Amino acid sequence: MDISAAIIVKNEESNLPRCIESIRKICKQIVIVDTGSDDRTPIIAANYGVDLYFKQWSNDFSEARNFALKHCYMDWILYIDADEELVIDDRLLNFLSIDFPADAGGILVNINNFLDADLTTSKKHRFTRIFRNDKNIRFLGKIHEQIADSILRNGYKIFDSNITINHYGYVGKNVDKELRNKELLLENQSSADVYNKYHLAKTYFSMADFDNALNIYKTINNSMELSEEQIEDVKIKTAQIYLKKNMFDEVINTLNFVSKDIDFEGLRLSILGATYLNTQNFLKAKEYYSYPAVSNSNLVNPLILENVKKVFNMLHIV
Repeated sequence: MDISAAIIVKNEESNLPRCIESIRKICKQIVIVDTGSDDRTPIIAANYGVDLYFKQWSNDFSEARNFALKHCYMDWILYIDADEELVIDDRLLNFLSIDFPADAGGILVNINNFLDADLTTSKKHRFTRIFRNDKNIRFLGKIHEQIADSILRNGYKIFDSNITINHYGYVGKNVDKELRNKELLLENQSSADVYNKYHLAKTYFSMADFDNALNIYKTINNSMELSEEQIEDVKIKTAQIYLKKNMFDEVINTLNFVSKDIDFEGLRLSILGATYLNTQNFLKAKEYYSYPAVSNSNLVNPLILENVKKVFNMLHIV
């Protein structure tokens, strides 16, 4: 499989070397489009000998990504961001040696999103990140842009894989990116666009603007337009906001479900444990923190569990 990598960047000098190092052995071409960096990002890219282009930012992610696609000439394209890293292992190398059928248009990969600086908590989701270089396959959407719909509309199939990309963008807050995303989402907001509302609420939540996040989450918490995973994400973040506001009954009512996802289920149970801990129902708190899903969840920080264990020991809760 001959692959071009397509990357759009702005002020990514701290991330870009890790990204390029992770892909340079499997990508025969690396295309980088700089949308207005004022740091050393273009210099770093040029030093790696990539195909470097410049494009003025126009508040449209799809436009920038599609500009990069125009300069890709290999049979397949990997799109990856500067704050990401392709995991090179035997599963990847074996998969890339497969002779794909003519109707194969895209490949799903695992995105492993690290959530803290210690890289102890993370959340995985699957995304189409490798696709056939076809001029009719293009990104859609100004923000949270998608490629899968275009692949399917052009008569191709999307295949599964065990390929993994590590994403470090949630480690430490980037205020500029959060403000940019909020402005784009507000600009493209419509009363019927539930998907846009979902991402706007997530942006507010990330910026600790919990009142605005909660107001939106209340309107979409049972939407048929969101996936089961997204609905659970809405409910869990809503419960976290209620917990911050000491609205403990609302937390319990909101988390009245069971998730099939072990990461979400562990986080759900730990929030309930924290709720009962705050209301001094220590036996109930101990019960929820003791569920195996809590310690097995990648979304629950082990340091928090250690501190909770110390509290139970001091209170002689066994």
